Amino acid sequence: MKRMLILLMTLSLITACGARTFSSEQDDSADQGGEQTDFASESAEEDNDDNNDNILDESDDRADVNIPSGLNPFVLAASFLDPNGSLMTIDTGDNNAVGGPHLLSDSSDTLIRSFIGMLFIVNRGTASVQTIDPSNYSIVANFSVGGGSNPQDINVISSSKAYVSRLDAHLDGNNSDDIKIVNPTTGTELGSIDLTQYTDVNGDRLARAGQMVLVGNKLLVLMQDLSLAFQADYPGKVAVIDTNTDKVTKVIELDGYNPSDITYSPLNDIIYVANTGQMINFAVDINDDTGGIETIDPVTFETEGITLDDKNLGGVVSEVRIASDDTAYTFLDFTKIAAFDPVDMTAINSAVYVSPGFFLPDFTLDRGGNILIAETDFNDPGIVFVDGESWQVDSGPIAVGAPPTSLTFLSE
Repeated sequence: MKRMLILLMTLSLITACGARTFSSEQDDSADQGGEQTDFASESAEEDNDDNNDNILDESDDRADVNIPSGLNPFVLAASFLDPNGSLMTIDTGDNNAVGGPHLLSDSSDTLIRSFIGMLFIVNRGTASVQTIDPSNYSIVANFSVGGGSNPQDINVISSSKAYVSRLDAHLDGNNSDDIKIVNPTTGTELGSIDLTQYTDVNGDRLARAGQMVLVGNKLLVLMQDLSLAFQADYPGKVAVIDTNTDKVTKVIELDGYNPSDITYSPLNDIIYVANTGQMINFAVDINDDTGGIETIDPVTFETEGITLDDKNLGGVVSEVRIASDDTAYTFLDFTKIAAFDPVDMTAINSAVYVSPGFFLPDFTLDRGGNILIAETDFNDPGIVFVDGESWQVDSGPIAVGAPPTSLTFLSE
């Protein structure tokens, strides 16, 4: 469902280019196991001392906590007409040899994540999660997270506890809470968290929970706060959840609208949010002040506002990945990758990579800072490797069967 909405937005951008102008030329330039029974059911107490008790690992110098540090990428591949997706691998130590399919996902609208040395496939189409042992590709668990709920992300904090965000939680007839808490290796439901009370009182009261990131012992969950018609009429929000108590301790109201991605860089000591911006009939005007990269302080959880406007970047932003203290990347208009400075928050290059097609679903970075891109061009789909220093295509597209839709490395 979400992939179809993004495609509609992409087509709108292509056909409504008069709403925005920009150049496409390249520039020079310890385990927390155990069931929890006391879940969020009351308003966030912003003045509560719990808001400032976040535990950050000062020895953590990762550039981006949402990028696992494994060597070889795992790829989900599927066309829009396929009932299932295929799990593929690329061996970077063996001339990028492709392996698989190792197994089939439950649906073709999928997302792949890795935590605790395992793989997790989030099936949006079937509202299910598959837990995979990568040593033999066995399915450790396969469980529903609520019919029709359209799960968007999973964050696993231990072998016995994970959180699943649900964009269409209101369509689940048994439980309309926005976050499901589960045991990721058994599928046992441990609880749930309702974010409805933190949505704008003048809207349709749909949190539209999306991407997540763990910052210390706090889980940050994007709330798109979209209408029934998926219009971004109000600013986005970030729910801050204490993973020890599973209570919402704070809700950050963003300056931006329709937040689509969030990550945290311990290296830079900054939380980054990609705001796609306010949509009117699925079109986004980058000349308004609702889109761009917004930054948040990881200690106080106060927004610093949109520190890099989408107009300065040159297009509508979505995913964000941090490579170092001087280089980060984001999608522009779902068809390009742009570079920016993640500390100074200045645009560097608006066209590091330009797709010959019309939609890029995902990208990530390897441990050397090189960019791996899921290219879905009809004529030549596959994984594209872009050198992180020269920004030249190093190899690819490497065919993985069907067009790639999501990719990750294995967490260690």
